[in-house]
Amino acid sequence: MKFYFSLFCTCCLLNTSTSFAFAISKPRNIENPGISNFSNNFKTSDFVKLSAKDFSLIKGKKMNLLNRVSFSFLKMRMKGNLKKILLQRLIIITLKKVRN
Repeated sequence: MKFYFSLFCTCCLLNTSTSFAFAISKPRNIENPGISNFSNNFKTSDFVKLSAKDFSLIKGKKMNLLNRVSFSFLKMRMKGNLKKILLQRLIIITLKKVRN
């Protein structure tokens, strides 16, 4: 009985590792190649200055209400992070001046 139980457990263990995966990808926008490079060449300081309407024009997609709200929260967090980074740089520069 133990043999059959261990054989059953082994078969179950081996069968669980079989999995199937698939991905759905959209074709690239051939008409406007600048949109595909948008995410790679955009500075945070420029992103913070954009409005939701400008961002939707750049991306070429209309944003719904949830996306606009999410966009504004993301901008606020990025703006706060930029301020923290600038403050840290300022502190480091002043400490270097004090030490010298």
